[in-house]
Amino acid sequence: MGISADSPRALARMRSTLGLPFTMLSDPSLSSLKLFDVPTSSGHPMSRKYPEGAFLQPAYFVLRAGGDGGRELLHEWVQRPGMLNAYGAMGRPSPEDMLNEARSAVGGDSA
Repeated sequence: MGISADSPRALARMRSTLGLPFTMLSDPSLSSLKLFDVPTSSGHPMSRKYPEGAFLQPAYFVLRAGGDGGRELLHEWVQRPGMLNAYGAMGRPSPEDMLNEARSAVGGDSA
């Protein structure tokens, strides 16, 4: 599943446009960042559009859920904001690259 601060409508468009094979959840309050320690950026001009005045940095995690309710982190990638990457808005992997890395992390073949 994916989590974003974008609206459900925007996420549905993105999922359809990119052909993403997973559910997208909207988190405009940025509560998911607390679970995974994802940084935010408030320096970028677009950050004002988000309810908290900041947006989540691009990040993704591959987790394996355990039968006991636990989870194992198999892979993570988190963009750190900076001047040279437009406060984190540039340099992120494509959805296809993320899916390939996720498949590799769980022992599957990359596409």
